[in-house]
Amino acid sequence: MISSPIGSTVSATRTLIVATIAAYALVMMRSSDPAASAAIVTRYGANPNDFHWWQLVTSLFLHGGLAHLGFNMIGLAVFGPPLEERLGRGRFIIFYLACGAAASAAHVALSSAPAIGASGAVYGLLGAFAVIYPRARIGILLAPRPVPAPVLALVYLLIDILGAGGVGGRGVANLAHIGGLLCGVVAASTMLWLGWIRRDGSDILFVTRQWFRRRRARRVLSEPLRVSVNAPAPSDPNATRIMELRGEISALHGARNLQDAARSYADLLALDPRATLPEQVHLDVANQLWAAGDARTAVAAWELHRLRYPRSARANEIDLMLALAYARRLGALDRAREILAALRPRVAGGPLSEATEQLAAEVGA
Repeated sequence: MISSPIGSTVSATRTLIVATIAAYALVMMRSSDPAASAAIVTRYGANPNDFHWWQLVTSLFLHGGLAHLGFNMIGLAVFGPPLEERLGRGRFIIFYLACGAAASAAHVALSSAPAIGASGAVYGLLGAFAVIYPRARIGILLAPRPVPAPVLALVYLLIDILGAGGVGGRGVANLAHIGGLLCGVVAASTMLWLGWIRRDGSDILFVTRQWFRRRRARRVLSEPLRVSVNAPAPSDPNATRIMELRGEISALHGARNLQDAARSYADLLALDPRATLPEQVHLDVANQLWAAGDARTAVAAWELHRLRYPRSARANEIDLMLALAYARRLGALDRAREILAALRPRVAGGPLSEATEQLAAEVGA
């Protein structure tokens, strides 16, 4: 039977991490020859003195040491999965490489020494994360509490602006960091504006719009009250809380805090029993509810997912989990048989066929 969460979406992030580590290992094989190592940096790094267009990308996969590599891969591992989930695998890789290329281009245009490393691309991911998940908080070593993503992005931007101006240590490609971060912010904001990234009520455009609305509301409330006999009825008192919960769930999901996201979704269902979320967010939250032992709410979430996304690539797996939950946790054998009857012809001969047949035999379907 299925025991792992349905629908992992971080394969592109893993691929980039593995490719970068592999590139570092290949270079290290030749590190005993300083001339060969220098030639690799000159040839494949972002080299203003001997520039070739492909250096904009190849430089991302070269690093000057384990610490340099480690910090960048940690950043990619932190910011990559939530962004890959929103962008999709292919667009995420293009976005990562584009941010890295923009960072390398900024360095080549304004510096004189070759530069290597994925820092510019990771800064681009930080900028995009701050735009898409502005309410998410990130823990850092020197801060007493987690810092909002936009604040962290601004702090790093200021540090690199100072570094580019000569403040701080040398040997850091500050201009590449600035170029990558700005590329991530601008590109993510543009894609949100054009609708190329799905909106879920928690991104920077939504937060900014809400801020202006609250400001306008405060201005209206500060004016003298004018009573109208035909004043409209007050709005649903739950509407504001529903909107807040949707934003909370999106931010928590973006920060990979699925436990709190699942609890918030349970609260949302109590206010709106037919509430759905963006497809992958909804599925991850349902899986978390199941993992936490809340079978009834998990089943409600999976049922809503099937109604909202009937053509989901995970439809068969969800139906199998629904049948399993109905049969073993909720004791609703008729509903389990109904789901299995529709599922069996769809999975015949496939990887889910054996588990489906076992469950069907168990419930007498």
